[in-house]
Amino acid sequence: MKYLVMRASLSATSSLQVLGNDLLQTVSKKVLLPATPELAEYVRLQKGKETKAIINGIEAAMKQSPPDNRISLELQDAYLASEDLPSCSGKLVSNDWKNYPRLAIALGLLRKENLSTLVRSQVLLQLVSTDELNAFKEYSPDTNPLELTLQQRLFFLFAFIEYDRHILLPLHRVLLQCDGEFTDWQAGDLLPEIMRDLCRKMRPMARSGAETVYLEKLLRTAEAIEQWRGKPYNGKGVRDEAATLRLEPFVDLGVLAKKNRFSYRYEFTPAGRHLMTELTKDEGEDGYLDNVFFPKAVEAFNLGLSELLEDDEILHFVYQSYCKLASPLGYAPIREVLLLAIISAIGADKGYFQISTGLEMLHRLQRRLPNVVRFNVDRMGNLNFVKFTKSPLAANPG
Repeated sequence: MKYLVMRASLSATSSLQVLGNDLLQTVSKKVLLPATPELAEYVRLQKGKETKAIINGIEAAMKQSPPDNRISLELQDAYLASEDLPSCSGKLVSNDWKNYPRLAIALGLLRKENLSTLVRSQVLLQLVSTDELNAFKEYSPDTNPLELTLQQRLFFLFAFIEYDRHILLPLHRVLLQCDGEFTDWQAGDLLPEIMRDLCRKMRPMARSGAETVYLEKLLRTAEAIEQWRGKPYNGKGVRDEAATLRLEPFVDLGVLAKKNRFSYRYEFTPAGRHLMTELTKDEGEDGYLDNVFFPKAVEAFNLGLSELLEDDEILHFVYQSYCKLASPLGYAPIREVLLLAIISAIGADKGYFQISTGLEMLHRLQRRLPNVVRFNVDRMGNLNFVKFTKSPLAANPG
């Protein structure tokens, strides 16, 4: 996702095929790297006709001295083999070119119409280092771009839950009742009931054609998944795809863990169990994450940070984030500004605040400095964008 968003940011428009194929070609290009037992174990657990030959090549190379101890493998293999990764699953193959662009669209990172970047993707890029992006261009033994920093994990956790909470949270609520491990196909068998229940709740509230189409698609997906009920995992089919998407990323995010990094068997980490237990108590209305996500995440991951309550402390991070995200016209989406500000404060070990708290601070600041802080309001009266005509830090010294 890091590379995909960076690649999309280089062009005003693109296509699913162009971005997907570029990602696939980038991670599958061949690189030379030192052969190690770690690498041999990773390859040994892969499936494919060439596996045995590659293992033999690695074992032969390990007997040689540098530089003859190197082996040619795909770039993604070099990084996925790392023991520092909590999961070694996810190697991209030829048919995967479309999956990550579609996921980027679903997470609000790319526009569906032309695959151009949205401001949410700019937030992500602010959290990704140049070394990480360069590691996609050329293999780096010192930087594994598939590893996630704390800030990146918080970003993706918030994004996944925000955009999929109506299915994700009910699924995890049931999985929390499991004693020990559960498989992806067991999780997948739970999805039809969750999807149908969501349709029953949302149908009376559907007001647009798009909402009706979404509900019909959800019912068709539930019916397709139902056909796989009780059947073990085989890596294909709508059930396994729907379940894996709601499980596998959460291993990287610290919510789930695997005893075997190559398997599709999961269990909650202590932090993940704490966080999802809190978040699944009450899904609430739209925007409820604004009040609960970051306090619960800081608590669950035992970050030891205090909540920032003073306006000047919050404003410091908000204005910094605004300057990074503002358009040429000077406006920036308020939620994205606040999201980056909170994650930046946590990354700097300075504390955290809630999105709702940041929004309240901006309201107070606008009333006090109306010529400095301006809002853009949509037809429903919701605040969408903020603009600072000059630095509010100088105008608001304390």
